[in-house]
Amino acid sequence: MGQQPNQLTPDAGPWHRWGYELRQFREARGLSQQALAQRALIDRSHLGRASSVLSVPSPGT
Repeated sequence: MGQQPNQLTPDAGPWHRWGYELRQFREARGLSQQALAQRALIDRSHLGRASSVLSVPSPGT
C-alpha cells in the first residue's frame, strides 16, 4: 500500500500551490501518480517529489 500523502498548504508558497493543484488535478481524474507520469512521459518518482513538494525543480530541468 502507498504512503500517506503530505499535507499541502496552498498558501505556503508557489510550489505548495503547484503541488496542491497537481494533486487535485490527478485525483479528480482518478489517476495514480504512475498513470499520470506515464501520460506525461516522466518518471513517477519525479512526479511524486514535485506533487508532495519534497524537492523543487531547478532551472533547466
